[in-house]
Amino acid sequence: MLFRSVAAVQHALGIVTVLATYGVARMALPPPWALVPAFAMAVNGYFLILEHGIYTEALFIPLVTVGAWLTLHLLRTGGLGTSVATGMVIAVASLTRLVLQPFLGAVMLLAIASGGWPVRRVAVLRAVAVGASFVVVVTPWAIHNQVVHGYLGLSNGIGVSALLPRSEEHTSE
Repeated sequence: MLFRSVAAVQHALGIVTVLATYGVARMALPPPWALVPAFAMAVNGYFLILEHGIYTEALFIPLVTVGAWLTLHLLRTGGLGTSVATGMVIAVASLTRLVLQPFLGAVMLLAIASGGWPVRRVAVLRAVAVGASFVVVVTPWAIHNQVVHGYLGLSNGIGVSALLPRSEEHTSE
């Protein structure tokens, strides 16, 4: 029963990925042509396989796709709510896969640049909102790592801290 529940959630995430892909494509293409990448995503064998197993990609890919759509939406229309949502989605995706962390800096720079030259205060506020919402989401995990593993951050760089106990816990005196 639990596997069916997980599979149902992962199928829903697959639908979110297809819809977000359409949203991203719609920003550059007319509606009929925007269906092409969305359809390609919907029938991609790799993504269909991901929906039937427990993989981080099943969560990471929808989050990245929604993050890309929100980023493009932010650059086009702005808005504080979009800025906060973008930062939160990037944060959750970064907690899923740390490789996305540099995307935060790129989004913040794009948010500032989208305001034109000279730099407008509203563009800087959008970038700050993206960064602040990211920090709000990842801070509890960073604090957890400090308390449990003895370092402040999202990862210690070797990626095994959650799986292996610290070496000083096993030293005998």
